[in-house]
Amino acid sequence: NPNGSITPKRINGALYYEWCPILNDLYNIADLLILRGGHSTLGQVIPLAKPLILIPIADHSEQISNVVKISKIGSGLWLDPTTISSEKIIQSINTVLKDQSFKAQAKQLAATSKRYNGLENLQIEIIKLTK
Repeated sequence: NPNGSITPKRINGALYYEWCPILNDLYNIADLLILRGGHSTLGQVIPLAKPLILIPIADHSEQISNVVKISKIGSGLWLDPTTISSEKIIQSINTVLKDQSFKAQAKQLAATSKRYNGLENLQIEIIKLTK
């Protein structure tokens, strides 16, 4: 919730943020990330080489397409938001943490993404256009 409180609430040993001011710090220290799967978020976390569990918003074609691709690459699992349960989430966490192939694929995806510097490429194209 972008308008939510930045003060975390402790729920069953976990911290819950309505709006998290230290999101990047948490991403960096996490062993895996559980996310929705939008372009912006994936663009932010792929370079971190973290295995992913993705729960797209139901009927959100962009997110569903993204999470299917991440799953095919092997750097994460996706869960159907219409049939999700806490048991499925826990099972997925255990699977991703135990199976090192998810981490290996996340590292490979991160390495691939780092070869493409979007900001640098954009600057080059703008310079070309202004000449």
